[in-house]
Amino acid sequence: MTKNLVDPLASEAGIVGHANAVESVPLNIPMDTGAASLSTSPGQAISHASGPHARRNHECSECGHLYDRAQRARDCANKDRGLTPHACRSQCGRGSCTKAYSSEVLLREHIASPGNRVQCPQCLKTVSRKNRARHLKDVHHS
Repeated sequence: MTKNLVDPLASEAGIVGHANAVESVPLNIPMDTGAASLSTSPGQAISHASGPHARRNHECSECGHLYDRAQRARDCANKDRGLTPHACRSQCGRGSCTKAYSSEVLLREHIASPGNRVQCPQCLKTVSRKNRARHLKDVHHS
């Protein structure tokens, strides 16, 4: 079976690279080496010298949330703006599918082979086989 892959730089509406797709620019955050306080003025990210947030230097242009990857910041901005630039266009093999998503990750989940998906016995939600245990733990506390 051959999958039709979409050119990520194509210029058609509804896909990556379109004018509606949000671009994110990584922030160059100066590290505060001596001062006790950090600047928190609007539009300026807080610098974390260490800890779990040290690598979050990509900011969503809409809500200001910090991410460790530029793509995640773009996906957040797409969601905040209500944009869905990642369209299926029947790549999933389901006839004339017109579903579109704010992130490429959600599109990949939609396109994923049904053989990699299982149904939760408790809530009947369909989840990927590899995330079944996490779903049971987080949602059903099992």
